[in-house]
Amino acid sequence: MSWSTVETALLPLVGVMLGTGGILVGQYLTNRSTREKDIADRRAALRAERKDAIIEFLLSTRRAERTAALFKESGRRPADSEAISDEMWHMQKCLTLVAAQQLRDASQLYADRLNQALWHGIPEDASVWEYIDKQRHQFMQAARAELGIEGL
Repeated sequence: MSWSTVETALLPLVGVMLGTGGILVGQYLTNRSTREKDIADRRAALRAERKDAIIEFLLSTRRAERTAALFKESGRRPADSEAISDEMWHMQKCLTLVAAQQLRDASQLYADRLNQALWHGIPEDASVWEYIDKQRHQFMQAARAELGIEGL
């Protein structure tokens, strides 16, 4: 067998092996890129879900804060206090479904403090904002951390 015969048989085989290797490497890189994109998409979707839950909870706490302020000013609990409290607790529970432990704990403490203000009132020497400030601040810090914007 001469070298030219071997060369004629081996060169196409080497070409096929190189082509196959190139296809396999290309598929691997494509799959890896697709996997990374899927992970990034899932993370973005979860962050958006968390952000929405945080915003909804904040809207409900804002209504509870205003109702507590009315209670403080008038000395009478507003008629819609129970509905506002129920909505706040519902939004807090929705938040616990998507939040990490730190944010769940902070939302619980904040909702508890607002609930106290709604049902039992606020001490005479404090405003609503002074009464809830510590828990609200802790919640906001935990929310920023959850969304990855704690440095702002």
